[in-house]
Amino acid sequence: MSTFVRFRDANFTNEEGAGKILAKIVGQAVVVGAETSCRVEEKGGGADDTVDVQVGEVIIIDDDGYAIGAWSDAIENLPVTSNSSGNPRIDVVVAYIDKAVEDVVNNNSPDGLVFAIVDGTPAGAPTPPNDATIQAAVGADNPFIKLAQIAVADSFVSIIDANITDIREQFSIQSGGKKLQYDVANNLWTLEDSLAVDSVLINNDEAYKAKQAGGSVKDLIKLGTDDILRLSQLRHQSNITNSTQENVLIQTGWGFILGDGSNSVGEIVTWPTAFGSILTVLHSQLGALTGSDPSSPTDLDLFGDFTTNTEDITTSNMRINCVRLNGAVLGATTRYGYSWMVIGTKA
Repeated sequence: MSTFVRFRDANFTNEEGAGKILAKIVGQAVVVGAETSCRVEEKGGGADDTVDVQVGEVIIIDDDGYAIGAWSDAIENLPVTSNSSGNPRIDVVVAYIDKAVEDVVNNNSPDGLVFAIVDGTPAGAPTPPNDATIQAAVGADNPFIKLAQIAVADSFVSIIDANITDIREQFSIQSGGKKLQYDVANNLWTLEDSLAVDSVLINNDEAYKAKQAGGSVKDLIKLGTDDILRLSQLRHQSNITNSTQENVLIQTGWGFILGDGSNSVGEIVTWPTAFGSILTVLHSQLGALTGSDPSSPTDLDLFGDFTTNTEDITTSNMRINCVRLNGAVLGATTRYGYSWMVIGTKA
């Protein structure tokens, strides 16, 4: 027989059938449910030499490649082994499935999920126990998930939250070599292009997409590999020709020019990042400041009776001029402020 179906009507399903597909979906041992699911914290009501594991749910993958779902319905308090070695150590808090627990009377194998602390080795620069050490501690056949690391000082009295590092893997979905995972710390979903630990690319320089009311999928925004956020699409009009521009970058800036007694003084403004093409250039005069250089636009608090214009606009820079009209001149001790915004396509 070469094909199988899980949970079909009254047909039998074993542990393989119950957990094989789920293991392929999540890809690794993960915590699920609330953000606090199985989170390790200092003892509630007052820190001491124990830690609390919060109520929660886990999915653990065993050596056969099957996913096992397990949960707790009460806070688990675990003692931390005393340390009088003269050096600190790093312990690891784990949850594991005790395969020796087989209950044919009660539902859901009570006490089959076990929480434990695996002690590290004291050292001047301690490291946490590796997976082999943890496996030996919990039992060779028992699959586990790591929840937290505890920094255990020499002669410690109590463990507080600052001593605990959260290392829970959050729920993820994996398929086709890609992994979608929730990032608790930053409150966002991330897409990893590669499952290799050392080659994670968030969004892979591709646009986030959404489906509009009519059902068509449209690009939204994207964050490039250069960490520059840009718009994926923008409607644009060149003279009277309409178009949709893609990979659009917006850059802004401000500056000032010291007058020289003439009626027009200019300087070159170089864009922080070169454009592929220029779509729109906006510029404006700010205020003025006498006697010293401004450090921000808010310093330019004097009325500036001048205007600005631009010339020689390229994909790399432009020249901006500050100009006095009607025969007036730009004072030699006055700084004249300007601001600009340029929209273009990314090179």
